[in-house]
Amino acid sequence: MSMFRKLLTREWEHPGVGYAVVAGACMGIGFLLPNLWFLGIVGITLCVQLAVHPLALRQALMLAGIAWFIKYLAALVWYASVYPIEWIAALTPAVQIVAIGMYWFTSALWLAFGGVVFLYLSRRLLTSTVVPRFLWYILVPFIWVGSELVGALFFSFMTAGPGSFLQTYFSFGMMGYLFAETHLGLALAGIGGVYGLSLVMAALALGGLTVSNSSYLLRTRVVGAVVMVVLISSGGFILPKGGVIQGITVMGVDTNFSDESITTALGVAKRAELLTTAINAAVAAHPDFILLPEESRLMSTVYAGLSPETALSRFLFTHGNATTTLIDSGRIEAADGRTYLRATILDGLHKTTYQFDKQYLVPQGEYVPTLYASVLRLVGLGALVDRVEKDSSYRPGPLSQATTSNAPSYIPGILFCFESVRPDGARALAQSQPVPFIIHPLSHSWFHTPEILWHQLDVMLAVQARWSGVPIVSAGNLVAGKLYAPDGTVSSGEVVQSGDGWLLRQFKF
Repeated sequence: MSMFRKLLTREWEHPGVGYAVVAGACMGIGFLLPNLWFLGIVGITLCVQLAVHPLALRQALMLAGIAWFIKYLAALVWYASVYPIEWIAALTPAVQIVAIGMYWFTSALWLAFGGVVFLYLSRRLLTSTVVPRFLWYILVPFIWVGSELVGALFFSFMTAGPGSFLQTYFSFGMMGYLFAETHLGLALAGIGGVYGLSLVMAALALGGLTVSNSSYLLRTRVVGAVVMVVLISSGGFILPKGGVIQGITVMGVDTNFSDESITTALGVAKRAELLTTAINAAVAAHPDFILLPEESRLMSTVYAGLSPETALSRFLFTHGNATTTLIDSGRIEAADGRTYLRATILDGLHKTTYQFDKQYLVPQGEYVPTLYASVLRLVGLGALVDRVEKDSSYRPGPLSQATTSNAPSYIPGILFCFESVRPDGARALAQSQPVPFIIHPLSHSWFHTPEILWHQLDVMLAVQARWSGVPIVSAGNLVAGKLYAPDGTVSSGEVVQSGDGWLLRQFKF
């Protein structure tokens, strides 16, 4: 024990790579083991200490970058669940592992740039003769949140491509999500979303730094305050947020479609048959809305070649003029060669249709980043890039909800798959137009049981529902649909029926 204490003291007084590794591990472990969320406070404290410590600036910048890099490696460990990549048969297992590892490594590297920015700004502010020390303690939490956003901005720059734009949406690894693992954190999420929770985490870390550099009496008081926060966070209360719409029933259709269901004629025919069966069963339960997973492609399989208006007429004719509203999404290839992910809403209540396009696309999944394509071509994998670009050629569509929506107030907003990682996605939808709730169609056909990813997305959506004050309902392909309520609770709904490759979940709120 004595040797261990000496080692800790030496690392604290003379930070090195080991110090940075511990800081990064403390910040990242909560994304793997959520019950250890509070270690994130320790990790932030160690990062802030780097700014205070009289290290050479270059060395401090390097250590901060390493710590944040490890944090993001942990937060993005779910990248590994893509293996084996079944939708590109030409890739050998070795090439797949290298490709996944490269993308995982570089993604964490781009995001870690925020750690370098944090260290630089907090050090410059500390050594400024204009800013008093007490103000530094107030400003550092804001610098932390801003630096996380800078890392996300740099990530969007490095993964830029024909289907992207510069933004700060990629929020995996933001420390506020760790605080959202607690009841207190979810309650506070109603005030400022994950941004506010990251601010609180950084503020608690500043308290930790005060402990390390204070007298015994003050140290005892601050430790007691932090312990109180942790204990209160473990309590079972949730602060109410927003009114709950009464009398809405949504039937989510979860499916189990593989990529073969869209790449072979037999698969497409089977998909159309299963979707028809599932929708017939859902309509029979008389819900207000039926939500299909993302890329269900009902319009291009069951209603192939029909306009949305004609498809609505067919839907109403075959289902006894039902008043149910059906929501589908799928790939649209425009005349100019561009490809969009488009949602089609068949409104059975007022007998009309609406369409909206996905705006925030997945790098590598829905478009190929220019940098990555160039590197792969340089190493002789041009044919592979051409193949991936053919299948991943999506662009942000022209039918944006924010600018083209003429839907009535009873039509829900649409948060497409992956758009949930934008921290203010649901809030922006709710502010741009009155919506009773938000639907979230999902498809995780590229993953193999990504438990860590599913948990992180649950936390993100729970925080979004809290901050926006609007319920969010999801339906998924190879992932379970859920209801995220404004009070922070998450429900799996009631399974009312299932069949070959499909399952109906009923949500009432």
